[in-house]
Amino acid sequence: MQAHTCAALTNFLENTEPEIASLYSEGLLEKLVLVVQNGISIIKENGVTAIASLAEALKEKFQPHFTATL
Repeated sequence: MQAHTCAALTNFLENTEPEIASLYSEGLLEKLVLVVQNGISIIKENGVTAIASLAEALKEKFQPHFTATL
C-alpha cells in the first residue's frame, strides 16, 4: 500500500505548481523520509522517487528541506 501511495504522490506532484506543493511539503517530506528509512526495497524506491518529484515541484523552495533527505 505504501509503495502505491508513493507512486500516486509522484504522479500528483508532476504537474503541481510550487505554491501548491509548498503548502504540503513539510508533512509530505517528513512521512517520505520515514518510508525511505524503514520500508522494504520497493517502498524505498517509490519513496525516493516521490521525494525527487517533490523537489522538482518545489524548485528552489526545496533548498531548506535538502538536509532532511541526506
